[in-house]
Amino acid sequence: MIKVYSDKDFNQAYKQRMNVLYVFIGALIAYLGMSIACLCYYISLPYGDALLWAPKLIVYILTA
Repeated sequence: MIKVYSDKDFNQAYKQRMNVLYVFIGALIAYLGMSIACLCYYISLPYGDALLWAPKLIVYILTA
């Protein structure tokens, strides 16, 4: 049987995949944290406040 890839290649691909997963999980946690913080801030504002647009804008930008 002929080996096309060595074990070193598989180990590097696995490490790269895990690094991508860690970056994705970090970005997801940061997004969820900012979304929850903006939601809590939005809920705490009184009705008709002039700053109701700020948390919405932050979440819109984060989502894009």
